[in-house]
Amino acid sequence: MVSIQFQLITGTGFLFSFLKLPPPRWVRWFQITLGLVILGTLALPGWFLQGLVRSLIFAVPVAALLGFTSILVGREAWRGNVAARTLCFSMGLIILAEAVQITKTIVLPMVELQSAVAMWFAGPVAGYLVEISFGALLLTMAGAVARRYRDEIDAVNRNLERLVSERTVEVQRQRDELEQKNQDIEDSLRYAQTMQQAVLPDIKNLHATFAEAFALWKPRDIVSGDFYWFHQTERACLVAVADCTGHGVPGAFMSFIGNDLLTQIVVERKIDDPARILAELDTGVQRVLKQGSHGSVSVEDGMDIGICRFTADGVTFAGARRPLYAVADGQLTEYASSRHPIGGRARKPRHFENVAVAITSPMMLYLTTDGFADQPDAQGKRFKTGPLMQLLRDIATRPAGQQRAALETALDEHQGHTAQRDDITIVGLRLDASLVRWNGSTTHATP
Repeated sequence: MVSIQFQLITGTGFLFSFLKLPPPRWVRWFQITLGLVILGTLALPGWFLQGLVRSLIFAVPVAALLGFTSILVGREAWRGNVAARTLCFSMGLIILAEAVQITKTIVLPMVELQSAVAMWFAGPVAGYLVEISFGALLLTMAGAVARRYRDEIDAVNRNLERLVSERTVEVQRQRDELEQKNQDIEDSLRYAQTMQQAVLPDIKNLHATFAEAFALWKPRDIVSGDFYWFHQTERACLVAVADCTGHGVPGAFMSFIGNDLLTQIVVERKIDDPARILAELDTGVQRVLKQGSHGSVSVEDGMDIGICRFTADGVTFAGARRPLYAVADGQLTEYASSRHPIGGRARKPRHFENVAVAITSPMMLYLTTDGFADQPDAQGKRFKTGPLMQLLRDIATRPAGQQRAALETALDEHQGHTAQRDDITIVGLRLDASLVRWNGSTTHATP
């Protein structure tokens, strides 16, 4: 019985928590009363607690507390509280059990038990009815708690599924938006590539001027920082290959600047001396990008470039960190360039020099950027300049179209599945013994 009293003290608070109700003040008073009963049971002598007094001490507080609690639970059940409805049956059993105990204590001693049924009812059934009813209450509450946690878990799972679904929709929307933006950017770059290709010289013009010619132009990112340039006058023609700082969109912007400046210098200002063209180009890039100025935004970019002039007197070359390769009679000659780039911050005035190229019969001239030699393989090993020079010497006697194909094959075999590291440009020009043409006139190579 003491354990039942203790269960009531601790269980009543849990009951109100289970029903999600604030416990009334009378609950606290009943808990204090039951606590005093427990202390009295433990402190008072056993002879004092015998018989009627002991039974009433236990039965009356329990019945009173359960009575008030049952009324409250019943009211909550009437209001639609699902948890309260699950407890009504068990609370009714407990009240019935307490009523039986009180009846056994007060009424049965006043009557004489005449039947075995009455004796059996007054004995084991009445003795354990309270414990059985409390067990039913505990089982009911345990089941209700389990169902509540199950419902809460189901609600959490449904909420998570809803959140995941919403997040999935949001991620899908963002992915579609990103794909659309990427597609728009790629479309813009494709159109910019078309514009850049339109600015590049038509290979037919090179074919009309030289015995043979090819141009290998491979942007890394759709548009390129590399470009090649060609112009023909009445007494000369000029060919240039440039490697601008960066690649992709920044490099492409720089290539347009370089192309426009070359057109201004050569076509509009009629300057055709290669070294002077490089000096004017260096000045123009520094002016356009505000390099070396103070108090304003400047971009320290530029380009490396090699340029050749072909006239009746021969071939003249000038370079800014890009050499000229000439192959004749199975031998490759490298014509060195200046170590100064075009553009960027300059500590002192830059000087570019012309180099005369001896024409022998037949010969191939190659202007390149550094992209081919710098391309790594799967192990990160670059192709390097030496193997490129050897490759140019080996293929120089082949037709121009086959040379271009051989260069692409060698690049593919070296590169494999490795991403392209930089923009790649190689322009090859053949001079033979009988024909070097520009603007309809011819010159003969030195045998």
